[in-house]
Amino acid sequence: MDPRFYQIAFLASFLGLGIVFRDFSVGFSQILVVLVSALAVQVFAIFKYRLAWASLRSAIISSLGLLMLIRTQSFKLLALASALAILSKFVFRFRGKHFFNPTNFSLAILLLVSPEVWISPAQWGEEFLIGAWIAMLGILVTHKSLRNDVSYSFLGFYLMFLWLRVSYLGQPHSVFFHQLNSGSLLLFSFFMISDPKSTPDHRYGRILFSGLVAVVAYWIKFKLYNPNALVLALFFLSPLTPLIDKLFPSERFEWPTSNRREIIHATSSNFHFKFPSVSNFWVLRILRRQS
Repeated sequence: MDPRFYQIAFLASFLGLGIVFRDFSVGFSQILVVLVSALAVQVFAIFKYRLAWASLRSAIISSLGLLMLIRTQSFKLLALASALAILSKFVFRFRGKHFFNPTNFSLAILLLVSPEVWISPAQWGEEFLIGAWIAMLGILVTHKSLRNDVSYSFLGFYLMFLWLRVSYLGQPHSVFFHQLNSGSLLLFSFFMISDPKSTPDHRYGRILFSGLVAVVAYWIKFKLYNPNALVLALFFLSPLTPLIDKLFPSERFEWPTSNRREIIHATSSNFHFKFPSVSNFWVLRILRRQS
């Protein structure tokens, strides 16, 4: 099964629980604006670039991620944020790979240019955070293609910096644990910085990238006193991904798809799209006859 189904199921359930139990300020009209805007841009890209219709799943994930984090009273800004998220995948590319996480890109741009957009990290609450941890880690177990090394290394670096700061200032350890009470931190770690399509291809590159993001996020948060440090740090460092890919070359991640052209390409290149050996022969033969 396409791992994106797990992401969609988790994010949708997470958003639903937040609306019901945490009184998120997200209404049906806002959900509709974000989803329609993202899907419209993605459909345009499907026809223009002859993409697989399965790419709509990525647009839904980006929309749900925006709905979890962005807060504004303007429907125009919501639509703009959704459209920018999808457009970033096709505008900012290097050798066929986009290097901005779509949700992160649109959030960062609007946070920088509009005072009408904000993120509310305290909206999750501590009791809801416990359930979020369990649900998120449970999905990660089955989400085999998600970049676990990025999530864990970023959390390791960032939490280490927070612990050292608390120890250096002589603050009680409760301050450190209080800083962890943020659903935004979990969403960022497991569904934003770990985006397999925009992160470096090699494991060493991903660990290096996550460490750099942790350092810059710490600096923005505690030196510039900006509460949106995580989003801005990833945004400013994402253009380094092509350079890191050049330093640590590796196989590029691809989502599984039923698109005919992509199946032929996948089975005939270095990317191993696994079919049983006998059926693989007949699948290729049938598809080539049809093309």
